Amino acid sequence: MSAHGWRLPITRPAEKAIAAMPAQDRVALESRLQLLAIDATERLDIGKVQGKEGEFRLRSGAWRAGFTRDRQTYTVTVIWVAQRKDAY
Repeated sequence: MSAHGWRLPITRPAEKAIAAMPAQDRVALESRLQLLAIDATERLDIGKVQGKEGEFRLRSGAWRAGFTRDRQTYTVTVIWVAQRKDAY
């Protein structure tokens, strides 16, 4: 996945979790990931993950996506996706 300058690689475990999501939730998360890739973060619910340096989480309904961001290479790497109850 890539959009407007930022690369958006997704780890294999995150890809599997996304594929297993209900269709409506998957579409919503993918839409938010695209906004993240174009750096439209003001429209997203993003926070730091406590205890994990450089890791952030993106909220999408009952789902969370964990990611890292490298501003030197313009890369946002999605490292995990989980339901809220299992994310932390």
